[in-house]
Amino acid sequence: MEDLLKVKKPTEPPQLQAMKDYVFSKHNEIVKCSVSQFGYILIVPNASLASTLHMESPQIIAVCNLDKKLFIRIGHF
Repeated sequence: MEDLLKVKKPTEPPQLQAMKDYVFSKHNEIVKCSVSQFGYILIVPNASLASTLHMESPQIIAVCNLDKKLFIRIGHF
């Protein structure tokens, strides 16, 4: 069992990469994404981008094929 866990690498869900690509292509900003049991978390560097993405959230959900709630947070990285 231990050997199997060492060999298997955790993979990022495709929705996370889709969200990063969406924001970079539309707004030319690099963001961080994560997933939890409650939803997808999109961490952005400033409030103006967070506000814009909040207005675009229905489009983000459709384009990125999100099956959980989308949370947009402001953070420093």
